[in-house]
Amino acid sequence: MGEQERMRVAVYSRYLQEDQGSLVVMGDFTEVLAGKAAYDARYGIAPIAGEAMAALTRLMTGAALAAVSLAERESWGWTMTASGVSHGLFCGVEPEGMICGAVREAPSERSIVYLQRKKADGPLVESRFEPVKGEPVASVQRYFLKVEQIETRIALDGLVGVLLQSLPGGALGPCAEMTDSELVTEMRARRDAEKMKHLDDVAIFYECRCDETVIQKMIEGMPESSRAALWGEEKSLHIACPRCGREFTISCKEIAFSETSGSNVR
Repeated sequence: MGEQERMRVAVYSRYLQEDQGSLVVMGDFTEVLAGKAAYDARYGIAPIAGEAMAALTRLMTGAALAAVSLAERESWGWTMTASGVSHGLFCGVEPEGMICGAVREAPSERSIVYLQRKKADGPLVESRFEPVKGEPVASVQRYFLKVEQIETRIALDGLVGVLLQSLPGGALGPCAEMTDSELVTEMRARRDAEKMKHLDDVAIFYECRCDETVIQKMIEGMPESSRAALWGEEKSLHIACPRCGREFTISCKEIAFSETSGSNVR
C-alpha cells in the first residue's frame, strides 16, 4: 500500500487524576496532519499555505482534544471567523474519530465562533460566542469556560496537545498557570509515573464523509429559487465540499427537481 493510501491514525487518550479531581486528554496530531496531506493529494485539493494552514491546524488540534474529552462520542462542527482576518475556518469531528477541516472566505469584519454538537440520538445543540482573536486553541478553550462553565486549559507543544479539565469538586491548581510546554511536560511525567488512571483511547484520523450522493442531497435540499440561481443555464456544476474542499462535478440530470419548480429532469 502506498504512502498516500495508508490510513494515518493518532491515538488520543483520556486519563483521570483522582488526587486533583481533573480529567486529562493527551494526543499527538502529527499522523492526522500527514493524513490530511495524503487526503488532499488523493483528491487534488490545493494545499493550504501560510497563516491560514497554521490557524486551521491549531483549530483541528484543539477540536480533537475537545471531542475526546467526552465520555460519549458526538459530532462536532466548528466554524470560526475572526475580525481582521479574510478567511474563516471550519473543523468537523465525528463520533468514530474522523476529523476534517477547510479554510473559507469570510467577511473580515465578522468575529464569531459557531459550534454545532449532536449525539447520535439527541437534538442538535448550537452555541455562538466571541472568539479569542487570532487564536483558535484559546477559542476552543473559551467555549468550555463561557458556555459549559467548566474550568479548562488546553496546551500545545508543537503538535502534541493536552486538555486539562476540572471535574465537580476539583480544580486545575498550579497547572492553570504553567506555560504550554510546561503543562505538556508535566502531564507526560504524571502519565509515565502512573499518577493518572487511564480511562480509554480514541483513534483520530483525517477523512470526510462527502461523496457525490451527499453533495447531490445538499443541492436537492436547497430552496427552488436558490437551486435555479445556482444552475442557471449550466448542464453541470463543479462544487467543492464545504467541509474538506474536495471538488465534485454534478450533472443537472442527477438532481431531483420538484414538479412545481419548472425544471424537469430528462
